[in-house]
Amino acid sequence: MPEPWRLRITESGDRRLVLAGENGPWVGTTQTYEILDVPEGGVQLRFTHAGFPDQGDAHRDFTYGWATKFTALKAYAETGKPAPYFG
Repeated sequence: MPEPWRLRITESGDRRLVLAGENGPWVGTTQTYEILDVPEGGVQLRFTHAGFPDQGDAHRDFTYGWATKFTALKAYAETGKPAPYFG
Protein backbone atom coordinates (compact mmCIF):
# COMPACT_ATOMS: atom_id res chain seq x y z
CA MET A 1 0.00 0.00 0.00
CA PRO A 2 1.38 3.46 -0.87
CA GLU A 3 2.43 5.82 1.88
CA PRO A 4 -0.31 8.40 2.68
CA TRP A 5 0.35 11.93 1.49
CA ARG A 6 1.68 14.27 4.15
CA LEU A 7 0.85 17.88 3.34
CA ARG A 8 1.32 20.95 5.54
CA ILE A 9 -0.94 24.00 5.22
CA THR A 10 1.29 27.01 4.58
CA GLU A 11 -1.46 29.47 3.71
CA SER A 12 -5.20 29.41 4.26
CA GLY A 13 -7.88 32.00 3.56
CA ASP A 14 -11.45 32.29 2.36
CA ARG A 15 -10.50 31.68 -1.28
CA ARG A 16 -6.93 30.37 -1.22
CA LEU A 17 -5.24 27.27 0.19
CA VAL A 18 -1.55 26.41 -0.18
CA LEU A 19 -0.17 22.99 0.80
CA ALA A 20 3.49 21.94 1.00
CA GLY A 21 4.49 18.33 0.36
CA GLU A 22 6.38 16.67 3.20
CA ASN A 23 7.04 13.13 1.96
CA GLY A 24 7.71 11.01 -1.11
CA PRO A 25 7.67 12.71 -4.51
CA TRP A 26 5.68 15.59 -2.97
CA VAL A 27 8.74 16.96 -1.08
CA GLY A 28 9.58 20.42 -2.32
CA THR A 29 6.31 20.88 -4.19
CA THR A 30 3.39 23.14 -3.37
CA GLN A 31 -0.26 22.83 -4.31
CA THR A 32 -2.29 26.02 -4.56
CA TYR A 33 -6.08 26.09 -4.79
CA GLU A 34 -7.74 29.44 -5.53
CA ILE A 35 -11.39 30.36 -6.08
CA LEU A 36 -11.62 33.24 -8.56
CA ASP A 37 -14.61 35.29 -9.63
CA VAL A 38 -15.41 35.04 -13.33
CA PRO A 39 -16.45 38.35 -15.00
CA GLU A 40 -19.42 36.65 -16.71
CA GLY A 41 -20.64 35.39 -13.33
CA GLY A 42 -19.81 32.35 -11.24
CA VAL A 43 -16.43 31.20 -10.04
CA GLN A 44 -13.43 29.27 -11.30
CA LEU A 45 -11.17 26.93 -9.35
CA ARG A 46 -7.51 27.51 -10.25
CA PHE A 47 -5.10 24.78 -9.21
CA THR A 48 -1.33 24.75 -9.53
CA HIS A 49 1.18 22.13 -8.42
CA ALA A 50 4.65 23.65 -8.57
CA GLY A 51 8.20 22.98 -7.43
CA PHE A 52 9.07 19.80 -9.30
CA PRO A 53 12.84 19.46 -9.72
CA ASP A 54 12.46 18.56 -13.41
CA GLN A 55 9.88 17.68 -16.04
CA GLY A 56 10.55 13.92 -15.76
CA ASP A 57 8.41 10.94 -14.83
CA ALA A 58 7.06 12.35 -11.53
CA HIS A 59 5.80 15.50 -13.25
CA ARG A 60 4.17 13.42 -16.01
CA ASP A 61 2.56 11.05 -13.49
CA PHE A 62 1.21 13.90 -11.35
CA THR A 63 -0.12 15.78 -14.40
CA TYR A 64 -2.07 12.71 -15.48
CA GLY A 65 -3.24 11.99 -11.93
CA TRP A 66 -4.50 15.54 -11.33
CA ALA A 67 -6.28 15.56 -14.70
CA THR A 68 -8.23 12.43 -13.77
CA LYS A 69 -9.06 13.74 -10.28
CA PHE A 70 -10.31 17.11 -11.52
CA THR A 71 -12.38 15.41 -14.21
CA ALA A 72 -14.04 13.39 -11.42
CA LEU A 73 -14.50 16.57 -9.33
CA LYS A 74 -16.17 18.32 -12.29
CA ALA A 75 -18.54 15.39 -12.79
CA TYR A 76 -19.38 15.40 -9.07
CA ALA A 77 -20.08 19.16 -9.12
CA GLU A 78 -22.36 18.73 -12.14
CA THR A 79 -24.22 15.57 -11.08
CA GLY A 80 -23.85 15.27 -7.30
CA LYS A 81 -22.69 11.66 -7.77
CA PRO A 82 -19.26 10.93 -6.28
CA ALA A 83 -16.75 8.66 -7.97
CA PRO A 84 -14.11 6.52 -6.27
CA TYR A 85 -11.08 8.61 -5.30
CA PHE A 86 -8.63 6.30 -7.04
CA GLY A 87 -10.46 4.10 -9.43
